[in-house]
Amino acid sequence: MTRTMDNAVDPTVLRQWLDQALYEGEHALDPSPPAPDRIARMLLALRDRQLASTVAALPDSALTWLLATLDPGQRNTVLRRLARAGAAPREPEGQQAPGNYVEEDALAPLADSLRSRVPWLLLNLLTAFLAAAVVAPFESTISRIASLAVFMPVIAGHGGNTGTQVATIIVRSLATGDLGTHDLRVVLRKEAAFGLVHGLLAGLLTAAYALILNQNLWLAAVVVVAMVGNVFAAGLAGCAIPLALRRAGQDPALASSIWLTTLTDMFGFVLLLELGTVLVTKLS
Repeated sequence: MTRTMDNAVDPTVLRQWLDQALYEGEHALDPSPPAPDRIARMLLALRDRQLASTVAALPDSALTWLLATLDPGQRNTVLRRLARAGAAPREPEGQQAPGNYVEEDALAPLADSLRSRVPWLLLNLLTAFLAAAVVAPFESTISRIASLAVFMPVIAGHGGNTGTQVATIIVRSLATGDLGTHDLRVVLRKEAAFGLVHGLLAGLLTAAYALILNQNLWLAAVVVVAMVGNVFAAGLAGCAIPLALRRAGQDPALASSIWLTTLTDMFGFVLLLELGTVLVTKLS
């Protein structure tokens, strides 16, 4: 079998190597096919357009095998470079995200990072204005019960941290292939129970601080209900948002926290201030 230099891969030879590795595995009689890590090094040594033409020459079965054997860093690099070359990579069945987005890794060029991350961060800035807007109708309540303002960042922030923790676990499970859409119901049930238990614990601790600060049982009760509700909603959102973004063809690692913090801020503010408005005479 013809051999080539690592930096000049002949697509025909690479196809033969991959076909042999695919059908004969590690115990191939002909020792010519290199190991998957050597094939990866060969691919990454190519220029973007050479890489695109080389991958385009591979049959689906060989490409599926190749992408499945690459480590996550190599796979992301190959997919990103193919996208930059204008090629549409065919990912292994069951692992392809709708919209075929390319995940960013820590070693991505600055231009790629700016292109993929800045739009989401600017969207986050706009959604922060929405969170601020929901507070405006409660200005009179806040002026009468100044203590509510103390707990606004506590409830919103803790809900956001809880949801981000869940979203991180979901994104990691999606990346490793451990989580599928058929698991959504199981995960939602678990996170709903977790949100109730943890929300109650966090709410009671925050209520204790409210009692020390204000000696008002009604304020403590409002804080408990707002914390439980926001943490519960954050857990469900932390599950649903990454899966929804993946289905929509967006990278959940980049976009999940944007929508999640917006939701927990708005929901936490509204829940706390609405309860404070209803019970304003008890809190005064």
